[in-house]
Amino acid sequence: MSGGKRSKCDCEVRIGHSLNEAEKNHVTSRRESALECLKKHGIHCSLDKLPNIALLASGGGERAMVGLLGSLVALSKNDLLDCMLYLAGISGSTWCMASLYKEPNWSSNLEAVKDDFVQILLQPAVSFKKKLLTLKKYYRQKDNFSLTDIWAVLVLSKIVKKGVRRQTLDFLEGGLATARLNLPFFILGGSGRLLKLWIQHYLRMETLVDRHLVELDHYSLRGNTESAVSSAASACLQSVPISQLACSCNLLDCRALISQLAGRCQLAYRARSQLDPLRGFFDEKFVEITPHETGYSIPGAFVDTSCFGSHFDQGVKIKDQPEMDMLFLQGLCGSFLADLEKILEELLPLIKMLMLHELDMIGGIASSEIKQTDIHSFSDPHVDEAGEVLLTLVELNLLVLRKEDPSSHIQILNNLLSAYENPSLNVGNEIWTVIVKCIELVTRWIWGTTYNFLYNMAAEEVSPSILKEEKRHYVDAGIDNNSPFLPVLRKERHIDIILSLDFSETDPFKSLIKTVDMCKDLHIDFPEVPNDLDDERDDPKDFYVFEGPNAPTVIHIPLFNKTNCGDKEEIGKWRKTYKTFQLPYDKKMIDDLLEKAGMNIKDNKENLLTEIQKVIKRKTS
Repeated sequence: MSGGKRSKCDCEVRIGHSLNEAEKNHVTSRRESALECLKKHGIHCSLDKLPNIALLASGGGERAMVGLLGSLVALSKNDLLDCMLYLAGISGSTWCMASLYKEPNWSSNLEAVKDDFVQILLQPAVSFKKKLLTLKKYYRQKDNFSLTDIWAVLVLSKIVKKGVRRQTLDFLEGGLATARLNLPFFILGGSGRLLKLWIQHYLRMETLVDRHLVELDHYSLRGNTESAVSSAASACLQSVPISQLACSCNLLDCRALISQLAGRCQLAYRARSQLDPLRGFFDEKFVEITPHETGYSIPGAFVDTSCFGSHFDQGVKIKDQPEMDMLFLQGLCGSFLADLEKILEELLPLIKMLMLHELDMIGGIASSEIKQTDIHSFSDPHVDEAGEVLLTLVELNLLVLRKEDPSSHIQILNNLLSAYENPSLNVGNEIWTVIVKCIELVTRWIWGTTYNFLYNMAAEEVSPSILKEEKRHYVDAGIDNNSPFLPVLRKERHIDIILSLDFSETDPFKSLIKTVDMCKDLHIDFPEVPNDLDDERDDPKDFYVFEGPNAPTVIHIPLFNKTNCGDKEEIGKWRKTYKTFQLPYDKKMIDDLLEKAGMNIKDNKENLLTEIQKVIKRKTS
């Protein structure tokens, strides 16, 4: 156990399904606001008959981010936004939520906030200097620097344009305390089992390490994924992790570095191509993050959000970690889009800029007038040898990913290695250690490493596999189900109406149907959906209502539909225009998408009010 002496703190781990006091207080105040909102539409009811309405936004990358923004603006213009008690997002829609909630009173001035939002999206990308400084800060401050940090800083910042300003969830308390805002839920997936299965598959890629599967399974039976991963990886690679080499003495054994990274890359690429069949295996389906608490929705295990990520043992915080900021939160919830090639492409210019000495502000790096980009044309005095090795390795891996001939880079790499009389290369600057760590994490594909607040606790309600793991690995929950139904279906929240906005690229009913099956397995009341619904996936309507005994009314609105697009052919064109992996959007694309999403709300205002009245009537009878 690391982390030193136990420290007294107010961060308690709470086991149970009841709502925390902060949420109860917010709901009480917010219901008063919802009651007044309905009166504007001529709908009158007593407070105890008021429907609790949850607004859900699916994932879908930048399409979901902009689509949710357009929907919220339309809800506000049509005096419907204040009827919503909760706002739950997943994957790309959380990018919109995190950006909006930085404004303490965004819902009362949403048109102006929208304009600012769009202008930010159209800004130039965050500078390499700021990205590198942020990577260095994350690496220094965190015990668990992971690929999520790299993804958020290098790639996601290009989409959301939020840069590196540190902003945490606690700044929301002002708006929530006065019930001006609906309570936000940021949903992610707990992927301990996914990681374990991926590592097993990773190891099976090479017959040389088959013998180590026995050891892996032995550890797995004890629920100790971290020990299994560490032991198997060590046995596979026959050497210590490069992070230990980098941190110990600032000397990297060049040949060991290359053999480790190259070996990991080859295994990772092969395993990653087979990753899809493994997706969806989680110990616990969803982790909900609110400004107040973070935890597992199904078993009922929570901790104060400000303490999520700190080191716990037996329910006691023993070591602080930096509170999760909004950029990292967006990266954590939206990592489904993560692409190995894209991350490596972002690492390349960082290494080049370091080697050209253009980042003297980092410290210990001199300024240079050299502006050429072909680093292989420089003589030794102008380049850092360790950096050249890393750069060549990254370029080599990109060629492999793109299925291009890597032979020229293999020759360059061999020449570099054979030219060194001394097998050790002096790194000389901390940022090289960060770059090396980035490459290692990319090749290992390790995401969302976070201290487990349930480690070593005695809690019968929680899966033993979670309780035994000192660290957990969290990923985008959209990998498993692209809509965040589960947290709002907790009985304690008494949700009467779910307004589901679906921003999926193709099938707008996939997550809905999957939720039906999931709820059956978990014995949660949820409406049935027609068997022939799948026939409408290519040309859906703009408004669906599903009802069932003791279940909330589910209103489902696909983004592109017959009403706002036209026939099946036109819907297909819109879907192709806004592909999930097409980033970022220009102004016309943003404006057009805002309009389409807004139409779905404006055109269905009366339908929404009718469904609200039906629920009130049902609760009254």
